[in-house]
Amino acid sequence: MNTGEFLSRLEDALRGKVSNQVIEANLQYYRDYITGEIRKGRTEEQVMDDLGDPRLIARTIIETQGGSGAGAGSGSSSASGYSYSQQAERSSYRSEKKVRRIQPWKVYLILILIIVVIFVIIGTVFSLAFRILLSPVFWALVMIGFAVQIFRGRR
Repeated sequence: MNTGEFLSRLEDALRGKVSNQVIEANLQYYRDYITGEIRKGRTEEQVMDDLGDPRLIARTIIETQGGSGAGAGSGSSSASGYSYSQQAERSSYRSEKKVRRIQPWKVYLILILIIVVIFVIIGTVFSLAFRILLSPVFWALVMIGFAVQIFRGRR
């Protein structure tokens, strides 16, 4: 999604639910924000990924403004009509999004560690089994058990 599509979807989601002043203020805010981030060296795609779904942003704006064509600026803490709760929501959304992303090398590292642990456990079990099988006491008990079976069978 590019800037134009983002702003268009945001406007469509807000149209008829908040005043035109609130729509224009928020469109201008996001236009300025995107432009500023691109000037800082980020790509448009990175900025769009961080912003997320414009419908989610619109829902937050509508809830903050009181919904269904309510007056402009209720709950607004800035000249742009963009409220503090919207800023907190956007920051929270970005944080959650970053937490959910796991880099592939970390997944591979975790899988390798799990495999190593499984091999260590299997090796330990087999090591104990071989020690028991090679133990003279084990073989003496096997011979005694075999002898007992033979003598029981003769009676």
